Amino acid sequence: MDRFAAFARAARHRPALVLVAALTAGAAGCTSGSTHHASGTAGSPSSSASASPTDSPVINAGEQGVDALTGTATVTLSGSRTAVKLATDAGSTAQLSVDASHQIRTEFVMHGKGGALFSLSGPAAVGAVTGDKVTLFLPSAGILLDTTQGNACTVTYTKAAESGLAGTASCDAENGSTRYTVRIAFTLR
Repeated sequence: MDRFAAFARAARHRPALVLVAALTAGAAGCTSGSTHHASGTAGSPSSSASASPTDSPVINAGEQGVDALTGTATVTLSGSRTAVKLATDAGSTAQLSVDASHQIRTEFVMHGKGGALFSLSGPAAVGAVTGDKVTLFLPSAGILLDTTQGNACTVTYTKAAESGLAGTASCDAENGSTRYTVRIAFTLR
């Protein structure tokens, strides 16, 4: 439980720092500035939705145009009727960028009651995406899920556009000997 408490404490006081510290830096640059408009077919079903394991999930605001979005998420655990609600706040708006090759990337942190936290970063395209970094901390259920620590997650985007994102993350998690399937439905606009 000390690992959970330390993560929650750090995330509560420095959510962006915790997220960035867990990721590597670098991404392709956006040539159109901070108020940019994507062209081409990014996010369409024909675009590649599979990320390379070497792709950095971090948005470099100095090199890419970045839009701030707000959003919500609902977390449900298999075998439970209780849902946990999370949302972005003034200190942690979601970031969305479109790089020079018209690929969409996102990076956000959402918070909920009792120290609950959900973060997602990486490429976004309609369909199933591999390689996105997902972190979920649910102190009430004793769950700390982190794809960099071996938890398996599949993120499926139903919308991936400059105007917003929507989708679900389906992940495996455990608390002691109890295994869960975690479903996180999120919307950003």
